[in-house]
Amino acid sequence: MIKELNHIGLLTASIEVSKDFYTGVLGGTIIRDHKDAEGSLFTYIQLALGVIELIRVAADNPNAGFAHVAYLIDDEKTLDEYYQYLVEKGYEFTLAPKPTTAGDGRLAFFNDKSGTSFELIERKENIRIRDLVNERIEAFKYTAIYAPPAAIPECDTFYTYEMGFSLTEPNQYAIGADVIKLIPTEDETLLKKPLSHICFKVKNCKETLDYLMEQDIKCSEISICEEAGQYFIIEGPSGEQVVFVQ
Repeated sequence: MIKELNHIGLLTASIEVSKDFYTGVLGGTIIRDHKDAEGSLFTYIQLALGVIELIRVAADNPNAGFAHVAYLIDDEKTLDEYYQYLVEKGYEFTLAPKPTTAGDGRLAFFNDKSGTSFELIERKENIRIRDLVNERIEAFKYTAIYAPPAAIPECDTFYTYEMGFSLTEPNQYAIGADVIKLIPTEDETLLKKPLSHICFKVKNCKETLDYLMEQDIKCSEISICEEAGQYFIIEGPSGEQVVFVQ
């Protein structure tokens, strides 16, 4: 059904502050910058093979942070056909198919059983630059999503059957280099914003941590777990969590 996980949407009260963080600090590359009369309306920044879409919102918006996961659909069906297919499967659409703001295709939004907001995009252009190199980040390792334990079986069906991902590890799904990781939880506070965090792979956690602290970025201490090895966590400008693993 889909070609790729195209980007992660991030709501921010300041496009410029978030730009500075993801480009100036993390070394990302701006691959699209759509501006209106007040400045940037949205900006796409690529880090390794992952793309973050910065979307301008009001300063008092309570939903600032990671907001949606966007999928580029394949050519087997039109967006309208996939929309109808998912509606018949019981998925709730919050936005029916319509032209994109940039005018380069069409999009629609819906929610899965975890409550995560997903975007389907129909466009001819693939915005990601395949051979882009980042000085500090080796790979966009995964996107993490909270889900109630009771919803995991339905989420599994969503990723494997509806989206066409492969189950690579328990609660982890991949299509090409793009990976979604489900984190079961019954914590209602976490489930209110199910798009938990993104994870970057770096060559050396200690060197990356030292560099970020030199940039006045507040970082957690380096931790070690059997699953991820060395890792640490930072908070982005809009309260979003970013994890770095070695």
